[in-house]
Amino acid sequence: MLKRSAAVLVPLCVWSMSAYAQPDFDTWQVLFSSAKPKLDWSKRPQFEAEDIAAKRDGDLALRVCTDETGRPTNIKVGRSSASELRTQATTDWILATQFDPAIDIKGQPVASCQTDLQFVWMLPPDDPERTAYPMQPMLAPEYPAPARRNGETGTTTATFCINASGAVTSVTDTTLSGSRLADAFGRWLRKTPFTPISKDGKAVEACGLTFSMTWTLAGR
Repeated sequence: MLKRSAAVLVPLCVWSMSAYAQPDFDTWQVLFSSAKPKLDWSKRPQFEAEDIAAKRDGDLALRVCTDETGRPTNIKVGRSSASELRTQATTDWILATQFDPAIDIKGQPVASCQTDLQFVWMLPPDDPERTAYPMQPMLAPEYPAPARRNGETGTTTATFCINASGAVTSVTDTTLSGSRLADAFGRWLRKTPFTPISKDGKAVEACGLTFSMTWTLAGR
């Protein structure tokens, strides 16, 4: 059980972003599961000083091809509002990332070009020691297929706690509770790493953090 008395309460620490359905790419395989990245956050790209000075954030959608061992072989940029530097740094990072391979309907690992990833570059806060925010670039959640088919959109918000390492330890007060979007949001939030909160130069547990996500479908 998380001891709230040992945590720093950070009220109204609000971040928000949009999760877009991926642009349509040509597909031809029927898979049991697509390839999943094993992201190494210690090797993640960083914001360049010029991007921060110019307040350039943005997001990009990628289609990743992998071989039967999970090694990336090609990346296609479907959409990018990030700077050219951030787009290139993100694609280079993903090309160097090992994936769990795609699995076909017979349960066998196969080469595939059906892994869609959306990354978001959010500018760092003015007071990073007092404001937890997702490690950058942030990997956005997958848009739930049933929600996409039914045209479901909306904004999900949750209040949560993190430990001294930036891992989410509890999630409460999720809006749209019980919906497909809220369920996907909660699962994503629990596995998203955040930058830790610092107190007197030491990373500590923190509660009262709030994160919002707007789910948007093209043309709606």
